[in-house]
Amino acid sequence: MGSSNRFVAFGASVPGETHKGKGIPNQDNFLLHPASCAGFPLVMAVSDGHGDPRCVHSHIGSRLAVESACTVFSKFFECNESSETWKSSASQIRQDLLKNLVQTWTIKVRENWLRIAENKPKSTASEDSFTNKDFYFFYGATLLSVVITNTRIFYFQLGDGDIVTVSLEGEINRPIPRDPRLIANQTTSLCSPQAWNDFQVASSSLNESSPALIFLASDGYVNSFKHENGFLQVGLDLLKAIKNDGLETVKNELPGWLCETSKFGSGDDITICILYNLNYLSRDS
Repeated sequence: MGSSNRFVAFGASVPGETHKGKGIPNQDNFLLHPASCAGFPLVMAVSDGHGDPRCVHSHIGSRLAVESACTVFSKFFECNESSETWKSSASQIRQDLLKNLVQTWTIKVRENWLRIAENKPKSTASEDSFTNKDFYFFYGATLLSVVITNTRIFYFQLGDGDIVTVSLEGEINRPIPRDPRLIANQTTSLCSPQAWNDFQVASSSLNESSPALIFLASDGYVNSFKHENGFLQVGLDLLKAIKNDGLETVKNELPGWLCETSKFGSGDDITICILYNLNYLSRDS
C-alpha cells in the first residue's frame, strides 16, 4: 500500500469457495499503477474472467485485462491530464482510448494463445479449440477501472461488477448506473466484437467534495448478498473500519473477510480494490 498525495490504494483477490476443491484457478485479477500509488495518474483495475467452462483461459484474460488497462490509461492520462482536453472532444477521445485498450488486450491474448498452441501436443482431444478463429472467447473477461488525475476522477466499466463511491458524509453512489443489457449471467466482454463501444464511462472533478472512498468489486461480491442494501453497506463499513482500526489492519484482514464472504455467499471468486481519500482522516465521520 502506498500514497499518492491524498490517496492510498490496496486490494485483495481470493478464489471462490466452490472452486477450491475443483482445481479451478481464481479467474479474477486486480492491479494498481503505479504499484506504489505515488503520483498521478493513479489507475486501479479489476477484471473477472468468465465462468463459462469454454472460457478455459479466462484467468489469463483477466490478468491481461488489468495489465492493459494500467498501461493504456496511465500513458493516455499522462499526456491528457487537462479536463478541458477531455471535454473538448470527449466522444473521440473515449473512442480512441478505449479502442486502444481493447486492441492492446487482443494483442496480448493472441501472443499468449500462440505460445500455448505452439506447446500443445498435436494429438490432444481439445485440438479444435486452438484452431478456432474466435479463440479470444477463451480469454473472455470484464473490466472495471478508476483513474485519478490531478484534476479529475474517471470511471470505466465493461460488463458486470460494481464501482461504488462513499462521500465524506456517508452518501453511497454508483457513478455508473446498472447496464440494462446485463441480464441473468449475460455480460458485455472484452472478447466481444468492437468491445470499446460497450464501455460505460463517467467522470467528476477532483475537489473537496470528492469521495472519501471508492471500491471496485467483481460480481462474486455483490452476488454474496441477499439484498443490495447489504452490499452497499460495505462502503460505510470500510470507512468505519479504517477510522477505528487503521488502514494497515483493514488491508491485512481484507483477504480473510473476502474468503468468509465467498464461503457463506456466492461461492465465487471475489476481488475488491479500494481507493481511500486521506482527507477523510482529518475530518469527523
